[in-house]
Amino acid sequence: MDMYQEKINKLNKFEVEKAKYNLKHDKYYTKKIKEFNQLMDYEGTQELQKMKSDINSKVAEVKNKINKEKLERDRLEENLKFDLAEEKNNSISSLQCDLEKYNKRLNIVQDKIDKEKVEKISEKAKEVIAIAQDYHNELQSVIDNARLDIKDRIEKLMQDQVNFNENYSPVAYAITEIENSITKLNEFI
Repeated sequence: MDMYQEKINKLNKFEVEKAKYNLKHDKYYTKKIKEFNQLMDYEGTQELQKMKSDINSKVAEVKNKINKEKLERDRLEENLKFDLAEEKNNSISSLQCDLEKYNKRLNIVQDKIDKEKVEKISEKAKEVIAIAQDYHNELQSVIDNARLDIKDRIEKLMQDQVNFNENYSPVAYAITEIENSITKLNEFI
């Protein structure tokens, strides 16, 4: 099994078993992570979204007008109506200026949305870091408590061993005396 799969297996096992640890920060941490991930799809306030949508509509409308004007201009040039074609060129130039203006507005709105998004993500990241640290400390305390528990058990077992030796050393001496007696008695057989 590769290390990645082993990591996944251990995390899955933790998800199954974490209820027994009575973790206070788990649900809050999970909630904050979800909120943080949702901010990645942030598209601005409703006001900015509407503004962006309106500007996008105007951009599309101007592009359509430019395309229509270009088609008409090309048709006029084919029919050798150069003066009218020149008027269409002027109209196209004016529309292209409008398009530039709308694109500039769109960029300003998008910059505002991006700035808001960065601010919100930064703020939420600070919250996630704070709860993650608390969660980390809580999980570390679970490990530390388990280590202390094992240490206490080992000390108790060692004390039990000492007590066993003290409590049963008279029995061991009695066994030795009986064995010595049997050995002496075997001489008479």
